[in-house]
Amino acid sequence: MTDDDLDCWLGGAPAPALNDLEASVWRRVDRCVAENRRLATVGAWQGGGLVVAALASLSWGVMSASARPHTLAVFSPYLASAPSTRLVGPAG
Repeated sequence: MTDDDLDCWLGGAPAPALNDLEASVWRRVDRCVAENRRLATVGAWQGGGLVVAALASLSWGVMSASARPHTLAVFSPYLASAPSTRLVGPAG
């Protein structure tokens, strides 16, 4: 660093006052806390939606499993995934 650089810096604008520094830091901390709280709320709603979707899927699977015919032989005409069963419906 040369003497010219030092003279330029010393003759420049004074450093900003530090009177408002602490208040500014606490404002930024409060903003971060509010943002984290908002993200936690959104995460809770997403988790709740996931639980509702999982329970709906599980109950649908249980209802579908109980509605299938009891004959599970390989050549059964009432196999649940057979095309004839899907067209006509299971024999009841």
